[in-house]
Amino acid sequence: MNKDVANQTKEYYNTHAEAYAAATLGVDMQAAYALFERYLQKGDRILDVGFGSGRDLLYFTRAGYRAVGIDNCAAFVASARAAGLEVYEADLHDIQFAQSFNGVWANAVLVHSPDLFLALGNLWKVLKVGGVAYVSLKVNGANVADERYFAPFDEGYLTECIRRVGFSIEEKLETADQMGRDVRWLSLILRKC
Repeated sequence: MNKDVANQTKEYYNTHAEAYAAATLGVDMQAAYALFERYLQKGDRILDVGFGSGRDLLYFTRAGYRAVGIDNCAAFVASARAAGLEVYEADLHDIQFAQSFNGVWANAVLVHSPDLFLALGNLWKVLKVGGVAYVSLKVNGANVADERYFAPFDEGYLTECIRRVGFSIEEKLETADQMGRDVRWLSLILRKC
């Protein structure tokens, strides 16, 4: 994994945490939540990977799930802890939980991974057998935008990684960007086989 790329993106979020949170807190994610929640039951444990502003983590907590978050941005972690959320400062590539969760929420986080196979493998590792992961990936756009790394999208490689890791694809949906940018997103529900 390219540590320079990961550190560059991490530094961007640490430097711009407040502005990023303000820009993303009000984004309507109801359709994505509904897609994910069809595969869950109230009380299930969910890991929100790269929780950022805490918007989704807060939603899942209030909706009756036992939600835990990880993010490698210290500012996001401090803000979420101050709001009473259970969070840990950790990187997607260094997840330490093992078969602990019914669901994993990885919204717009794999786009920053320089090692998609490792990232998907770590999501697989934290899920219980039969658990599901919601992942969304940016289908188009630059590889570097405002100092953040965005992995180039290759659907063939993504599908191969999913298969090799041991996930099955339950649902696939391509949508427009919820923030009005000229970006398309691919959302997937992956089940741990």
